[in-house]
Amino acid sequence: MSLRIGDPERERAVLQLRRHLLDGRLEMEEFAERVGAAYDAQTQADLDKAMVGLPALPIEVEPSSNRRHDEADIPELDWRPTSERFRDEMTGRIVRVWVDPDDGSRHPIAE
Repeated sequence: MSLRIGDPERERAVLQLRRHLLDGRLEMEEFAERVGAAYDAQTQADLDKAMVGLPALPIEVEPSSNRRHDEADIPELDWRPTSERFRDEMTGRIVRVWVDPDDGSRHPIAE
C-alpha cells in the first residue's frame, strides 16, 4: 500500500519536472502530461509514475536571498527563453533571460 500525498509533495514534483524541462530532458507536451499526472496523484506511487525515466535531482534549498529583484527561481509555463545569457556580477552565476509573452517583461533566471 502506497502512502497518500498532499499538495506539498505535488508541488515539489512539479518543480522538479520544470527543472527537467529547462534542462532539456522533457519536451513541452510531455511536461504538460506529467504535470497533470502529478497534480492528479493521490499516492506516492502515483507521483512516482509522473517521474518515471527521469534522474533524481538534488533537494532544493531555500531560494537565495542574493537574487536580483526581478529574478525568478524557475520560469512560468508560458515564458519563453531568449538567447541572452550573462554572468551576474553580484553573484557570479550564469543567468538566462526569459520573456513573458503576455506583457513582454523580462526575467533573469540562474541556470
